[in-house]
Amino acid sequence: MEEIRPDVHPRAPDVDVRAITRYGIAFVLGGIATIFGLMALFNYYLKEVPVSQQALRLPPAPRLQPSPPRDLQEMRAAEDSVLNGYAWVNPDQGVVRIPIARAMDLLIRQNLRSRPQTAQPAKDPVTVPNESGMGPILQQPGGPLRKQSGR
Repeated sequence: MEEIRPDVHPRAPDVDVRAITRYGIAFVLGGIATIFGLMALFNYYLKEVPVSQQALRLPPAPRLQPSPPRDLQEMRAAEDSVLNGYAWVNPDQGVVRIPIARAMDLLIRQNLRSRPQTAQPAKDPVTVPNESGMGPILQQPGGPLRKQSGR
């Protein structure tokens, strides 16, 4: 037989099973009450706000493209017809649109230059600061190989 000593007390359990059980039951009942409350609120809003069948099918504008690849094909076909076809731009003034390949051929035959040639290159009209609020600017406009005038 074990000897019971008066100075040693039995250890209390680490877990209060009753408290955990009460908490679990309250948690489940709260979840069920929340579900029924949301269902009642949803039904109230369905009855209160009449919604047409068309509104249920289509979202409000702007809508997403139903078929982006088809839309891209249609856009490119429209661009190709503009770039590769003849059309009147302004019939009163006799302005027409010609295919881009034909326009490039005409420009090559006329030997047009892309830019007008100037006699003297223009001086740098833009004033570029040499320093900023954070100190000197290390990279000057034109890059490191540009000739520095006056320095």
